[in-house]
Amino acid sequence: KLQFLYLIAVRPETPSHTDTPMVSLLAVVAAGALAGTVRPPAVPIMVQDPFTSYWSPCDELNGCPLQLWTGAEIHASGLVSVDGACYTWLGAPGVAGCAQAAQVDVSVAATQTAYAFRAGSVGLNVTFRTAKALEAKLDLAMTSLPVTYVTYAVASLDGAAHAVRLYVDAGGDATTSDGGANVTWSRAATAGGWTTVKLGRVDQTFRGTDDHVNWGYIALAADGDAEATAGASIAAARGAFA
Repeated sequence: KLQFLYLIAVRPETPSHTDTPMVSLLAVVAAGALAGTVRPPAVPIMVQDPFTSYWSPCDELNGCPLQLWTGAEIHASGLVSVDGACYTWLGAPGVAGCAQAAQVDVSVAATQTAYAFRAGSVGLNVTFRTAKALEAKLDLAMTSLPVTYVTYAVASLDGAAHAVRLYVDAGGDATTSDGGANVTWSRAATAGGWTTVKLGRVDQTFRGTDDHVNWGYIALAADGDAEATAGASIAAARGAFA
């Protein structure tokens, strides 16, 4: 019976008395392409095709789990620790001792979705951006990659220094619709000091169920300032961070 493996990236404690880019995460999924200033019925988070099409159906990003466009839930969560106090900013992980960060803004553009949160005395900005938005010139190789860049920035809201850690995870249900499937993971070091962990089904059969992919891999890459790990108990990982 499958116990989903999860990918985790945690940034060591860092003072946040100034605007500080925290960590960039790279997942093999692609961001939304929905223009306009009106709040959509569901907010695009990582959107590339019917198999990699993850949305937030709630008014707040931390109000409920992400979903495929079919309505199937995708287990992913984001936490932030401010001076030892834990807050959730992505999904609804239900971690004991973690309060819900206050969402103060959301902006949906053609190639990116940006959120702003308040977690205690710290402001947290999170942006999900497709690779298409990062190139000034048309680059067919770059724009064809199913990639989402997730960038973070924190700033002190009271002028004091604060210790901040960030956490994000993703589950094997992004690569299979079968809860009884076996999922495997691997780790690789990449150029530039990035570490990548990926996971997917052991049997790579080219098929889908209800527009839910049953082949391929989801990968999470973190730069040298972050820790990337994988395991079978997401509850334990979230609890350890909190």
